[in-house]
Amino acid sequence: MAQKTFKQRRHIHLKNFDYGSHEHVFFITICTAAKQHYFADPKISQIVIDELEHRRANQEIRLFCYCIMPDHLHMLIRLNESYTKKKGAFGERTLQNWVSAFKRYTAKMLRETFNV
Repeated sequence: MAQKTFKQRRHIHLKNFDYGSHEHVFFITICTAAKQHYFADPKISQIVIDELEHRRANQEIRLFCYCIMPDHLHMLIRLNESYTKKKGAFGERTLQNWVSAFKRYTAKMLRETFNV
């Protein structure tokens, strides 16, 4: 079986900016692998919505709004102070770690449930 290759994503980070701060609101865009229209399926979108709501209820983030498009997700969030003060499995709880955990969990759920 041929190994999938993905386009290298762009890293848009400000130098010397504290991405672990609870004082900033972040606009996040997450794209599906190979820009597939997975989120056009309401069942798949619901898993993403449920996970966002779980993380909001768990007080990891303040979720201002989100928009799910067929091949990507936009969200406007702020990390909660209670979240950033704790150490996680991967060290400091930063925006990058939060996004990685969110993507890892939702990808696992989608693979297990829909084989995507």
